[in-house]
Amino acid sequence: MDSRQQSLNLIELPNHQRMMKLIRWTDLQTGLVPLAILLFLLSLMLLRQAATFGSRYGEFYAPLKLVAIAGFVVVAGLLIAVASFRRFYLIDSDRRCVYRGLKMFFASRVRLAFEREDIAAIATEGKRVSNKGGTYWYYRVVLLSATGVREPLSKWWQENLQRCNEDATKVAEMLDCPLHLAPEHTLLQYRIEGGNPVITFGPFKFFNKELIVPLLVMLAIILAGFVLLSKILTYPLR
Repeated sequence: MDSRQQSLNLIELPNHQRMMKLIRWTDLQTGLVPLAILLFLLSLMLLRQAATFGSRYGEFYAPLKLVAIAGFVVVAGLLIAVASFRRFYLIDSDRRCVYRGLKMFFASRVRLAFEREDIAAIATEGKRVSNKGGTYWYYRVVLLSATGVREPLSKWWQENLQRCNEDATKVAEMLDCPLHLAPEHTLLQYRIEGGNPVITFGPFKFFNKELIVPLLVMLAIILAGFVLLSKILTYPLR
């Protein structure tokens, strides 16, 4: 069997205790946290509305109460899922390779992800995030593969470029591969041209075509949530 296809328990991996371990959240986990918060607030509003109806009619309005309780149960399930599943990477300096692992509750499985010939470079990547509290920059360590794949190795760190650069430097030394450290407040650009990797860093641009689709999807979800909530709160009592 190809070593890349073989899945092992973490304890079966030789010298795993001497390997460097990097932990990151998956995209699913990142999306579940705001979803859980939104669902919790919605359930809280429904429970409060049920109590308002109860003060008028002498008891909780049963349908709203049941929906609110179901919402709290789903929120608990989402939070358990976020805490129990974890993506991580192991850097093997002996074989000059990277293992990809997944922790599920108390069990951890690993699989060979990249060998030395698959790795073009290690780099740090930044992104700009704006909200009501201000504008912040987040950074993480990424592996740039020889085929043009950008594989995140760590989670995003807020305003901590120094730590990410230190981790990236250590990973590059362990793998004996090129290193590209991001300057402050820049975006990583990576592509393959003529079979050779091209790695550059550029300034943030407010208009980014890659953000249009995610932004439209987010706006559609928020709009659908408000429509659903208005329908529930204006549903006529019988």
